[in-house]
Amino acid sequence: MASIARDKNGCRRILFIAPDGKRPTIRLGKVSQRAAESIK
Repeated sequence: MASIARDKNGCRRILFIAPDGKRPTIRLGKVSQRAAESIK
C-alpha cells in the first residue's frame, strides 16, 4: 500500500513497499493533495 508524504517545502512524494522489501520514493513536486491521490 502506498502513502503520500509532504516535505517542509510543500512538495509531495509517494512512498510504497516494493516486492524486494525496499521502500522507494517517487517525488511528485508541488502538486495538490487531490492530484497526488489520483497518481497514487
